[in-house]
Amino acid sequence: MIKIRHLSKHYAHRQILNDINLDIARGEIHGLLGISGAGKSTLLRCINGLESFDEHGSLIVDGVDINGLPVQQLRPFRKKIGMIFQDFALLQRKTVAENVMLPMQCWKQDMRDIPQRAKALLQLVGIEDKANFRPQQLSGGQKQRVAIARALALEPQILLCDEATSALDPLTTKSILDLLKEINQRLNITIVMVTHQMTVVKSVCDRLSIIENGELVATNSVDQIFIENPPALQRITGNVATHFMPGQIGFKITLPAIEQSTSFLLGLSEVVNQAFTLFFTQTDYCKTTTIVHYYMTTESQYRTQVIAYLTNNTVTFQELTSPIIATTNN
Repeated sequence: MIKIRHLSKHYAHRQILNDINLDIARGEIHGLLGISGAGKSTLLRCINGLESFDEHGSLIVDGVDINGLPVQQLRPFRKKIGMIFQDFALLQRKTVAENVMLPMQCWKQDMRDIPQRAKALLQLVGIEDKANFRPQQLSGGQKQRVAIARALALEPQILLCDEATSALDPLTTKSILDLLKEINQRLNITIVMVTHQMTVVKSVCDRLSIIENGELVATNSVDQIFIENPPALQRITGNVATHFMPGQIGFKITLPAIEQSTSFLLGLSEVVNQAFTLFFTQTDYCKTTTIVHYYMTTESQYRTQVIAYLTNNTVTFQELTSPIIATTNN
């Protein structure tokens, strides 16, 4: 669906994106995660053709190479891509229904069909009773539902979300994320979500790419990213230090499901003659999987046996040579 190869972007002499290579499959929800200024939104704007990029790169959307499109073809190309913004970007002087109808009117669609189409979209996002309200009469979640309906007005194949929930409270965020999941499943729309919120990534995304300093440093299924817990993810979530006793070593052990933990820990206990301590556990609830991270210490003399046990059981682990554990505030 979206194929990005060697994409770089400069503003004057400053490099914003550097050699991005990424595939996003049709129908998936793909998260772009990173701290502010990492380059996520710039990449999103390259996908919908609002930003140009360096000539040697390519960005192909549904078989169309954006870099090769003449200006007169860019506008119809953008019809295939809907956009949702953090600040809703609604016209205050228009009603909810008028905001939704606006893209269809701009494209001179049949005026007899537009009101019915707008009504159906407002029903889809659950605010058909607010059709005649103005944006200032709505809550933040309701405004975002209007923005989602408007983004769907031209029946796009791709929906881009630029921090679409970061201005909302947790309960409203969940309702918007549930709505986006429903839209993805019902309409088979590919969704690309820029975010720095772990709740967004874990609850709705199928795959995840982490962007750091303009570079794509990790991309995989969400489950696998949290199992591997790469350094870039650790830097986003934050860290807190702990200390081992003299003569001890530490390990971080990751299991993809809670059901595995009891038998695994019993086996580990036998390997080290019951001489280990779990000093911290962390649970990540991803879209379809529960992942548990165990942080343990044991005597240094058992290092070889522990590594052999973990390796033989094909368990993801990290030896904590520098005793750092991730915080729980993600």
